Amino acid sequence: MENTIINVPIQAISVCSTIGDMTPLRFRYEDDRHQLQTVCISRVIAVKPTVLAGINCLEYTCAADCGGIEKLCILKYNVLNHTWILVRMLS
Repeated sequence: MENTIINVPIQAISVCSTIGDMTPLRFRYEDDRHQLQTVCISRVIAVKPTVLAGINCLEYTCAADCGGIEKLCILKYNVLNHTWILVRMLS
C-alpha cells in the first residue's frame, strides 16, 4: 500500500450516539491542486484513544469510497480543540 496523503487538516461531518460515541460520515480536504475533495466513509473499522503531543485524540481507521475505489483512511480527532486531521490515506 502506498501513502498518498499525510497529516492534512480536514473538515468532517460526524454523528454522536446517545451515549457519546462519535462516528465520522464524510470529510473533505484541499488537495495539492488546491481543490476540495469530498470523501464518503463507508465504514469505521476501528477506534482507539491516542495521545498526540500530550493531547488526547481518537484515532479512526475507516474504509472510504474515493471515486469508486475503496481506500483505507486514518483520521485523528483532537478532543481538546475539536479538530480533525487526515493522518494517512492508503491506496
